[in-house]
Amino acid sequence: MYSAISEYSSKYALDNTDKNKIANAVYEEHCNLKAWAQKSYEQVATSYKVYADYQRRLEQTRLVDIEREAERKTLISHTEQIKHEILTSKTVSEVFVALEKDQQFFVALNGNIKYTTFNYKFEKLSQQALEYKAQELLPKLKEVAAAVEHNYVFSTQDILAQLKDSKNLEDTYKHFDSNLERHQLENQHQVIQQDKANAKTADEVLTAISREHEFFKSLDGKLKYAEKYDSSVLSAISNA
Repeated sequence: MYSAISEYSSKYALDNTDKNKIANAVYEEHCNLKAWAQKSYEQVATSYKVYADYQRRLEQTRLVDIEREAERKTLISHTEQIKHEILTSKTVSEVFVALEKDQQFFVALNGNIKYTTFNYKFEKLSQQALEYKAQELLPKLKEVAAAVEHNYVFSTQDILAQLKDSKNLEDTYKHFDSNLERHQLENQHQVIQQDKANAKTADEVLTAISREHEFFKSLDGKLKYAEKYDSSVLSAISNA
């Protein structure tokens, strides 16, 4: 560089001071260009890294979407299959086989649904299934369904239809159980009333009245579904 400046100076009569200034200016520009080149290289490298990170995030998002959809499809497929099994059941026993399978599936899902925000409805169903299992709701529902059938509260076909139409197993259980309670109460009271109507002596009438009094007295605080009875029954119980 300095020799080039010397050649230039011979043409234009530059002294050493001028040559040094020119040399320093050229060197400084050279350094600036080198720094710019390095900075440009770093910016390109950063751009490649940013792009690579972006592509990696896109791929991760794609894989998450696939996994999330797969989980949802599994849950939907199960519920549709159980619904089909219940609706095509020909007996009450077949309905309970499907209900028990459904409960086992959702109990096993507790804490195992990965995308709970996306599948929040199924998360609630899994929590409900765990609660139902703790309450032994299915065995109780099965028992009361058999009882209402045995006591002719509902026909077999009515029971089957109500189980198929059930939107909430706890409500269905209460429906069967409250009707069974009412049926048994009315039957017992009817027997006493019949005995009272058939009484032929004052003693027989008094005995029937006493039995009726004791019957209502025994019901005080014992009704599971007091809200299901009219005021006449509740008054008879409170006055007994």
